[in-house]
Amino acid sequence: MSDERLRAAERAWREQPGDAAAARSWAGAPAWASSTTRAGPRRGPGTGRPAPWPAAGRSQAGRVGQAVTHAAVRARPRACLRAAAAGAHAAPVRWERFDGPDDVVVRLLDALDGALLAPAATRRVALEVLREAAAAAMAEGWGAVAAGEQVQLACAIGREPENAATLLRDGLERGLLTHDPAQVRALIRDDVAPWALDLGDPVAARRARTGRRFSSEPCIVRAIAFSPDGARVAFAARTGHLTLRDAASGDPLHVMRRAPSDPFALAFSPDGARLWAGDVAGVIAAWDVATGEARGSWPAHEGGVTAVRALPDGRLVSAGYDGALRVWSGTVSDDRPLLEVVGHERKVAALALSPDGAQCATGGSDQQAVLRDLASGVARWTAPHPDAVQDLAFTPDGALLVTACDDGHLRRLDVATGREVGPALRVHERGVYAMALSPDGALVATAHADGVRLTCLADGERVAEWPSPAVQLALAFAPDGCSLLAGARSGAVRRHALPG
Repeated sequence: MSDERLRAAERAWREQPGDAAAARSWAGAPAWASSTTRAGPRRGPGTGRPAPWPAAGRSQAGRVGQAVTHAAVRARPRACLRAAAAGAHAAPVRWERFDGPDDVVVRLLDALDGALLAPAATRRVALEVLREAAAAAMAEGWGAVAAGEQVQLACAIGREPENAATLLRDGLERGLLTHDPAQVRALIRDDVAPWALDLGDPVAARRARTGRRFSSEPCIVRAIAFSPDGARVAFAARTGHLTLRDAASGDPLHVMRRAPSDPFALAFSPDGARLWAGDVAGVIAAWDVATGEARGSWPAHEGGVTAVRALPDGRLVSAGYDGALRVWSGTVSDDRPLLEVVGHERKVAALALSPDGAQCATGGSDQQAVLRDLASGVARWTAPHPDAVQDLAFTPDGALLVTACDDGHLRRLDVATGREVGPALRVHERGVYAMALSPDGALVATAHADGVRLTCLADGERVAEWPSPAVQLALAFAPDGCSLLAGARSGAVRRHALPG
């Protein structure tokens, strides 16, 4: 049954100013809430149990916490189960800012979603299996511990529905209040309170807001590339890992490693048989997609490879920190470039090929976008920008070149003339870390410090936004145009379903 006091507290909470005010109001919280360590919160004196929530009159955070506790006491077991699931999915967020949850955590949370969606007759069995998986997962690191403890709470509620309210109350005290005050505010407002009030489907609400977890790579996700048929997807991580996954399930097919250099750029061959990777040491390496075995490498650039693209005829185009653009035969045994042009004063940050493969566009830290003929290497035009060009892409018809600038704007350049078409589209205040065009060219996705934004290319209208606590650095649309993968500095990868 819904608790009207929680509704009132929630209304008051939404009217309160931003997180900074919430953090200041946290001064009235108990000592253990502000002195939590990895060993867990300090227990109440002589009780062996967590200290109680803050007194209702001492702070807004305390009042909401008190209201959630009262709601838990009166809530139905299913509402308690849903609130516990909210805590499980929220718990790893704190750690994603640093090292991200391992694959085992992703699978654990997906399994929790499956248990929540299971028929009532089988849900208890599913939760019992999940409890054992959570215990095993907690050996994987702090992100896994944070998630595993909350998953076990959900399992305990499913096993003992008669004690659901007590278990939830204690679990909220132990788990969610170990986060910082701003996160507690967001978690209670967006997850725990609505779910305790039985206001909507927890899985659907969360996936609509943040996207579905797809996988988690070992470290910073540098690049994402889909195979031409869309069946596989490759990830490059800072630790030197290349991971090839099934594009539908996210299951790993091959995990390759090239220590000590980190891969920066990825590209599949036109037939999907090979994966090319360019790394920070300036080397391009080839991998067999079917077996995951290395097929050779060669030095390509001084100071690192920033981009690799495959031409329809199998040739390879690369760019690097040395400001150079080079075309290769695509044969590992031939390490001599077919074409070499130094077209930027500083590093080339972005590289794109026209749909017919006849032209190549590059963008650099020298605040220039350059269009070249690939047969001769001659520049057709140069377009100055007010800041570094971080990414660029051709529209499917080859008529426009879209550039993402570090000043937070997208610009549409006429490929024939190099002139800007229409006004610049402001998508972020500052910084666009990555950009991707949808296969039909209608939508453009941009990654930045606070998440991913989807914009209509024609008029700049914001179509969707997926916030994230982790900085987003890599984007790729699935070839079918139905979803978007976003990779974060934390290593977490999420799949976002496109509207409509």
